[in-house]
Amino acid sequence: MTKPCTLVILAKQPLPGVVKTRLIPALGAAGAARLAERMLRHALAEALRAAEVVPSLGVELCVAPEAGDPYWAALAGNRPLTISQQVAGDIGERMLAAVTRITARGEYAILMGADCPGLTASRIAEAIASLRAPGVDLVITPARDGGYVLIGMGETHGTLFRDMPAHPGSWRLPLAGRGRRALSASVRTHSTISTRPRILRCCRRSSDWVEFRCRRGGKQPAAKSPSRQLTPLPPACMIRAL
Repeated sequence: MTKPCTLVILAKQPLPGVVKTRLIPALGAAGAARLAERMLRHALAEALRAAEVVPSLGVELCVAPEAGDPYWAALAGNRPLTISQQVAGDIGERMLAAVTRITARGEYAILMGADCPGLTASRIAEAIASLRAPGVDLVITPARDGGYVLIGMGETHGTLFRDMPAHPGSWRLPLAGRGRRALSASVRTHSTISTRPRILRCCRRSSDWVEFRCRRGGKQPAAKSPSRQLTPLPPACMIRAL
């Protein structure tokens, strides 16, 4: 029997002046909110597409500020998903609460955001297949800026969510070093971690939006200063702690 899995999209209601505030200089408050809603709808559509092909996969929207707002019921419509309320606290506390609730039911928990257009249904399915492989304890889809855009596990590893560093880009691991040994040691001795090899990019800052626009138009964005570039998580599959 296939162990059930719940894919949780952590999302905020796309209210002008509240979401994507770092994009306001480029798009204005209303434009940033419209972009946030488009990315949210895209993330939800890709998650539901993944659920059509991945066995025993449920989709959940874990939302803020109020799950009871009519916006969420209208967004869900009659599609097969559930809506839950994010707990109060920082991003790490909210992620940890969602993971703990799902793994307590004996399910795999997968968390993703709603601001990475490159996180498609096929990439979600790949991550879940890796997590369900024998002996794998954790799956991560790395982000270009050194963090990650998806994380999944079969049991709660609270150390990964405590004291998460604040960062304007992707989610970050609370580790002094992001090498293979440090990541594995934070989970469990002799654990197996799968980091999906595709390095994806979030759209949370004006510079991200400029790059997306350039790439869609076939242009290359201006190169960043090397001193500001971050080393990403190791883009290798099935990393085993020694």
